[in-house]
Amino acid sequence: MVEIEKELMRKIKRKKKIELIAEIEEKDVQIEEYLNLARRIKADFENYKKQQEKQSKELKNIYQSNVIFELLPVYDNLERALNQRSGDTEKFIEGISFIKKQFEDILAKIGAQRIKAIGEEFDPRFHVALSAIPSKEHKENSIIDEIQSGWLYNEICIRPSQVIIGAKWQEEKTSSPME
Repeated sequence: MVEIEKELMRKIKRKKKIELIAEIEEKDVQIEEYLNLARRIKADFENYKKQQEKQSKELKNIYQSNVIFELLPVYDNLERALNQRSGDTEKFIEGISFIKKQFEDILAKIGAQRIKAIGEEFDPRFHVALSAIPSKEHKENSIIDEIQSGWLYNEICIRPSQVIIGAKWQEEKTSSPME
């Protein structure tokens, strides 16, 4: 009886061992499938990144070529103004003013806007003070002159205005002859 039990136990152990080996092999197959899936996902993601970079470059090129296209008439008008042989200074200034307006319109069209300066309160986010001049007529830290205009693009300061600000006026003390 003991021999039969031992044999039965060996058979059960062998069967269990075979089942475990089969289970391990099945898990190995699943692991390999998951690894292959992970490799495909990684490759797909790398391809996606390359495609996005390519599209980004293409969009940048399209945007830049559109800006250049918009600027070409300004260039043409500047060239015409410089080639004009007439001595009429007033017409020349009028032409240059037209070109400036044309240029400002293009900048506005692409989302750039000039920063307001003269008469505004000095704001270091948008202005760079080159000097401060004592003034009775202007409030302290108000902008009284603009040396170079500043520009925003989509609410981001791409170039701050270079300005002169008003400083507090101090009356000069006059010394009396008695001192």
